[in-house]
Parts: sequence; structure tokens; C-alpha cells
Amino acid sequence: MTLRELLAGMQVAAVSGPVDQPVAALSLDSRQVQPGDVFFALPGVKADGARFAEAAIAAGAIAVVGPRGSRFAGVTTIEADEPLPIQLDGEQPGTTPVEFELIPGVLNLRVPARD
Repeated sequence: MTLRELLAGMQVAAVSGPVDQPVAALSLDSRQVQPGDVFFALPGVKADGARFAEAAIAAGAIAVVGPRGSRFAGVTTIEADEPLPIQLDGEQPGTTPVEFELIPGVLNLRVPARD
């Protein structure tokens, strides 16, 4: 699946950068990003994921999703308006700024490991 195909199913405010590269997986944890991943820079209860975008990019992320006004150097930036409540690791819900449908077998989703 390409980033363009992934974006076709998402409601986003703006996209800057190339969109024809293949997407390996979606990642919610910068420590688990692998080359070709899309990293979601989530505003969370404990930390703002935008603080970890640079590490995700260094690990090979091809795009970063963040709230409107986000800019990430060296990768495609995807800005979104509408937050979607999510819950990870038993924490209070955070938000991701887009909605998307995961189709098994099409993309992997990398999530934080439980400590």
C-alpha cells in the first residue's frame, strides 16, 4: 500500500511532501519505527508524540501524522483536525488526529509494548 492509498481513506487537513512511497506499517511508538513506517505523533497524557518525531524520522519513518500546524523536516507531514480517542497500555485515552480503518493483512500496526 502506498501513502497515497492510505491517505485516500483518511480525513486530513493538509499533506506536504511525496505520497507515492510504499508504507510498511503504522507506528504509535517512535522506538518501534522501522524504515517505511508512518509515525503518529500523538498528543498524550504523559508526553506529546511530536517530541519523538525526530527519532521516528531517524529510524526511517516516511511520514508523520500530527495536528494542524505540524511540520516535520525530511518526511511527508500529514495534518489533521479531528481527534479520535484511543487507549494504549491501560493509560487514560489520548488522541490521534485522524480516523482510519485497519484491514488485516494490508498493513502492520506497531504499538508500544507493555512494560
